[in-house]
Amino acid sequence: MSLPKAENGSITWSVGPSHDYVAPLDGLRALSILLVVLGHYGLGSLLPGTFGVTVFFFISGFLITRQLMLEQQRKGRVRLGPFLARRLLRLWPALIVVVPIASLINVQAGGTTSPSQVMAGLFYFTNYMALFEPYNTGPGGMDSPLAPLWSIAVELHFYALFPFLFVAVRSRARLIGILAVLIVAIIAWRTVLAGQCVATGPACTEGLGAFRTAFSTDMRLDSILYGVLMSLLLNTGAAPLLLRLFNARATLVVSLLIVLASLAIRDPTFRSSLRYTMQGIGLFLGFGCVLFGPRHGWTRRLLASRPAVLLGRWSYSLYLWHLAVLVCAVPLLPEALWKPAILDMRPSLFWLLVVMPALAAISTAIAAVSYEWVERPPQRLRRFLRQPS
Repeated sequence: MSLPKAENGSITWSVGPSHDYVAPLDGLRALSILLVVLGHYGLGSLLPGTFGVTVFFFISGFLITRQLMLEQQRKGRVRLGPFLARRLLRLWPALIVVVPIASLINVQAGGTTSPSQVMAGLFYFTNYMALFEPYNTGPGGMDSPLAPLWSIAVELHFYALFPFLFVAVRSRARLIGILAVLIVAIIAWRTVLAGQCVATGPACTEGLGAFRTAFSTDMRLDSILYGVLMSLLLNTGAAPLLLRLFNARATLVVSLLIVLASLAIRDPTFRSSLRYTMQGIGLFLGFGCVLFGPRHGWTRRLLASRPAVLLGRWSYSLYLWHLAVLVCAVPLLPEALWKPAILDMRPSLFWLLVVMPALAAISTAIAAVSYEWVERPPQRLRRFLRQPS
């Protein structure tokens, strides 16, 4: 199944499984990494950094499922070994460079990094290690530069589990049913734990309990599965209905309203549970409009602009490096300048106009170098692993 090709920002890629390059996805990555970086750099009370990560999750689920379906369609099977090797080649090269350097920066700046935190970062269990060791071990109680690795762990766990389910369940309808049940189970489990946290007091909702519901794989896997469902449903009989829905003018508005409502509701139990569900539904509708709605070509033109695409390509390295840059800068700045910004108090005008843009520029430059010299070289081997056997 494919959509007709058109010009001026309209759709030029297949609805079905393919290796087509989808430029607006890099634009969406760019918006997501901006939320994360600026949130950590002093605008955390205004910008939803965690939502930026949720967008990354959706993109991963959507793209990985397309790749699995394409391999199955072309070769009649999925080779799980090469698939997992390709994912590791995508994630690990930059990771093994960042983890030791960021750990050393943190210690030199006055923070602490334990051997177990380093191992958790390298082997993808930061999101569970944080349940036993604090993650705010940077100087002055700020987040460790290894803290963002929680989301990389969630994605790797998905890569290690979902392909086996995909291969085992040949029926698309049955697989969609299983995923729907799994999503409901995760929502129920997260809601139960969120209720228990609120019942036990602020220490739970603001500390370990909030970390558990926001960052653990068993609590956040559904954010990836919404993207999986979109890929699968677009390759079933439901595709024509979905494409009409994605082309409706009201759908994009509704998706934005759902996301905004998920951010506006401040109830602690909701924020630890159903917030992610609303965001998943909003992203399902919004992504569909942006990627496959002919009437929404203006969104694709914006997201496929050269600056957005470049920032999207650098987004993984920028995600890994940005907190290390911040931690490195802290000892060079007066505490009265950096502490209000980092601890979600009111940052100074000097911080907003001078320091934050400088930190963002330095982080982006490092990310660009990392992309060219660390991320890109292994891509040739990844392409080799994609060849027919």
